Amino acid sequence: MSLFHFLLFLVLILLVPLSSEESVMDNSSDRQNGSTFLYFAYGSNLLKERLQLKNPSATVYCVAKLKDYKLAFGNHKGLASQRWHGGVGTIEHSPGDEVWGVVWRMNMSDLESLDRQENVKMGTYSPVEVNVATSRQDLSCRTYIMNSCVYAPPSPQYLQVRSPARFNKSQKYGFYQESVMDNSSDRQNGSTFLYWQQPSNLLKERLQLKNPSATVYCVAKLKDYKLAFGNHKGLASQRWHGGVGTIEHSPGDEVWGVVWRMNMSDLESLDRQENVKMGTYSPVEVNVATSRQDLSCRTYIMNSCVYAPPSPQYLQVIVMGAEQNGLPEDYQDKLRSIQTNKYEGPLPVMKELEKALKKSKRKDRRDSV
Repeated sequence: MSLFHFLLFLVLILLVPLSSEESVMDNSSDRQNGSTFLYFAYGSNLLKERLQLKNPSATVYCVAKLKDYKLAFGNHKGLASQRWHGGVGTIEHSPGDEVWGVVWRMNMSDLESLDRQENVKMGTYSPVEVNVATSRQDLSCRTYIMNSCVYAPPSPQYLQVRSPARFNKSQKYGFYQESVMDNSSDRQNGSTFLYWQQPSNLLKERLQLKNPSATVYCVAKLKDYKLAFGNHKGLASQRWHGGVGTIEHSPGDEVWGVVWRMNMSDLESLDRQENVKMGTYSPVEVNVATSRQDLSCRTYIMNSCVYAPPSPQYLQVIVMGAEQNGLPEDYQDKLRSIQTNKYEGPLPVMKELEKALKKSKRKDRRDSV
């Protein structure tokens, strides 16, 4: 089953403001008077467009995790889904595991429609109340658990609906790419490699400026390291006008970052971006951890680092990347608290990024039509 289990550490970004979770207690009067309810989705209803097909009132409330449960796929009594032609999602009790999902706020008028979608009257799913955890509080939500589940793998189409890499709007919610073990043959035959990065290359538009093949693979953490900022031999970065990111060994700490799958053709470009030939950074292989497995990835560590605070612009790019890819919120808060050098001058690289971001947004709008 682990082949089909997904990695979902979720946060909201760009199209859905990060303040959503912080305002999770807003509009609570609507729930108290019974006009709305909270629904925790973990399967195909992660995708807004899918949920709103029959439930137009659904709006993103926050992202949360359900502890001591795991995600599974199957069919009620082994009867294959005629809609999805494969196993569909459910959850089952599993101490120590967790399932990430989206909490939707919905009008009570959509409750019957939601039950109908889950075939409650036919006994396929049963509605249950679960307590899900955000970074601020626990929430009581409605969700659904399959009855008499017979395990079966999902269809590619069902998997696609849950996958952010193919739905740009969903990716803005920070959904991790769920096919983390897919395309492993590409790596085995040497045509691609995995690159784990935590500073400015967290932002897709930043990395793809010079490395167009980069695609999000998953989110992972590097244990026993910490994030640091500085300059090689104390020489200030002309590009960023301040310290730039590196990692250093620190037992007990951890650094969150994004694993990118890249074509080998971009390896030279990536090394050049990190000034490997000049000795600024050295490429290293590290083992990063997801919730299901460890991955061996390429990353870079600065040589002869002299500590220096980053510029506000450099930190902004890091935070944008963390939001875009849904790093844990407490880690995002930690990033935002980093002190900068308060540099206010122009940075040409920011203009490049602004153009790339506008281009990305235009593409998102076209894809959503």
